[in-house]
Amino acid sequence: MAEWTSAFINDLPDSSFLYVAPGGKKDSDGKTTPRSLRFFPYKDSTGQVDLPHLRNALARIPQSSLSASLKDTLTQKGQKLLAAQQPSRSARIEFRARPLGYELRDEAGSDMPTLVGHVAVFNEWAEISSVMEGRFLERIDAGAFTKTINESQDSMRCLFQHGQDPQIGEKPLGPIRSLEADQHALHYEVPLLDTSYNRDIVEMLRADPPVLGSSMRFKVTRDSVDRRPVRSDYNPRRLPERTIRELRMHEFGPVTFPAYQGAKAGLRSITDRMMLGPAVRMDTEDLGILAQMIVLAQAYIEEQDDPGDEANIPKMQDVIATLQALTNYEAQEDEPAEDEEASSAGRHAPLVDAAPVGTSTGTPRSLSWQHVASLDALRVPKEAVDRWSRTT
Repeated sequence: MAEWTSAFINDLPDSSFLYVAPGGKKDSDGKTTPRSLRFFPYKDSTGQVDLPHLRNALARIPQSSLSASLKDTLTQKGQKLLAAQQPSRSARIEFRARPLGYELRDEAGSDMPTLVGHVAVFNEWAEISSVMEGRFLERIDAGAFTKTINESQDSMRCLFQHGQDPQIGEKPLGPIRSLEADQHALHYEVPLLDTSYNRDIVEMLRADPPVLGSSMRFKVTRDSVDRRPVRSDYNPRRLPERTIRELRMHEFGPVTFPAYQGAKAGLRSITDRMMLGPAVRMDTEDLGILAQMIVLAQAYIEEQDDPGDEANIPKMQDVIATLQALTNYEAQEDEPAEDEEASSAGRHAPLVDAAPVGTSTGTPRSLSWQHVASLDALRVPKEAVDRWSRTT
């Protein structure tokens, strides 16, 4: 969050503030005087919503001396503005991959085998650690695929590498003969077409040890989030817990990057790799940790509602500015490629135990607490990075 000086704020138009109290006068520029009648700046001088300052305004509203009804009105207005800035849940593409999850079955009368297996196991927790999605535990409900199978199975495809292989592209591997969910997993059968590209893929599918995994591309349409779960054997660090209740699956199939080879349960995110591309070299683990630290700091600000707590807010805002400068540095650093499994094993140091993470209880804001939808949203001007570099 770039620092807004008093002079900068005073020069903003009235439309940049959530609330302008009555009783003032307009100056020659159409701005209310005295300036003290203008509360909670959230737009910059170009009229664009500044997310950090909008979040800060929402944190400050409860601490203001305004009436309770006005606070409620401004809070609702701020929340609507914030929701409008977040990426739509239905527009967000996510990818999950699991080691294996398939086998080949030879069929009489056919030169090509049938690919059978499952792309999802239900009600098994998996830890997601992603630059774009954040860090949390996730599971898929047994009924999550019911609607998408009933309504859109005919439009689904079984693809290799999510259709991004440079040689094969979006050519289907075969028709989806069956796609069925029981209480434990989503099962599929795909008789492979007799094509040259499928014969190459079959050789990879039969490799021992395995070199391919299974993956799916989907959009979540309904989920639930427990932002403050109790400590448990499967979640000793009390990471936020997300349950996917309903999704829309677009395609699935074998991939060469099942992401976390050591995974024993659940699906793991490969959204970073698919959306940012394999050529993007950045320290995704450090970026994920920094993103969660920023969210924790914002949650801390939101909790400062006792008398005298307002003095803590600017201090934490300075901490957030430093974290954002670090994020900018990490996002631009050219990282050498690392062995994925070794990196994952050694770098998942827990953050602060029992720290509250996330949005308020109730319907989550499109999981905005966990998604870093754009690295640009966390970047600060180069001057701030330079200032941080000089002080550390």
